[in-house]
Amino acid sequence: MYLAIGVVFLKREYREKEECGYEFVKGDFKATTKNIVVIMSVAFFGAFMASWAGVSAAIVFGPTLLYLDVEAQVATATGMYITMFTTLVSTIQILFLNKLPLMYGLHVFLMTILGSIPGIYLQSFLTEKFKRSSFILAI
Repeated sequence: MYLAIGVVFLKREYREKEECGYEFVKGDFKATTKNIVVIMSVAFFGAFMASWAGVSAAIVFGPTLLYLDVEAQVATATGMYITMFTTLVSTIQILFLNKLPLMYGLHVFLMTILGSIPGIYLQSFLTEKFKRSSFILAI
């Protein structure tokens, strides 16, 4: 039901943009029927793989968004956003089942923070120095 409502709103917004003469730039998601079917199929497959095999849904979404001509930075950010929620749900499930030693979890959390901060600054430095965003895909 929610999916159907979302598709209706998405199609309506896309149609209104086209009728008003909105100029889509390279990287904008075009809500054509084909693109909606592709993204919904990939969403189902990505969610299935994330829950069944523990594979990040971003592994599936990133290349698909690039295939749909979404800008690389947007595809990468979307993948990171999806991964954050997938990881959060898995962590909450493990905590509720008392399968995660809290000191180990705290250690991993701190190491993640300590590793993320230099990575963010390195990414910004490389992007500004070389005036290219392709480093985002590699990092």
